[in-house]
Amino acid sequence: MQQFGIINGRRILYTNVRRDAEWFKKLPMGNWAAFTISDDEDRDFVELVVEKSLENQVAYICSAGQLSDAVELSFDLKIVEKAIEQENITQIPFDYDQSPITTAHKNFSEGFWFAAIAAQNEENWINALICLDFTKKGVKKIILSLVKKINNDWLPSEEETEPPYYDE
Repeated sequence: MQQFGIINGRRILYTNVRRDAEWFKKLPMGNWAAFTISDDEDRDFVELVVEKSLENQVAYICSAGQLSDAVELSFDLKIVEKAIEQENITQIPFDYDQSPITTAHKNFSEGFWFAAIAAQNEENWINALICLDFTKKGVKKIILSLVKKINNDWLPSEEETEPPYYDE
């Protein structure tokens, strides 16, 4: 996992889950947000990323790329599944205020900006943003560029849809 800088007191880290077989062992435990980037060909990685992120108590998930809606839905369904399991065991209603917040973004730059600046869970102070890149082509260069821009007061476009720029 590589650190790309700090935005708003939040460490910005990046990994490509295709290229780093040990990525999930490097996730922090709690107080972090995820920015996922996935395309249609990356469906095989969704379940693993959801499971490992939730195991490590991710507080906020922002998804971008062609699968952004599907990744957000996968997180939401797994959160509800775990809540139901907990309720069945404890017989106490699950407190959804304690669960991670999820968003999906069609505008890649806006999604990253939101994850780096605005994403906040009132229950957990977020001190790191982990960029989990599922893609074959990679988005490392654009994320590095966005870190620099955001730290120079850049704001994203208001276009509804903006795909990522790929490394390859």
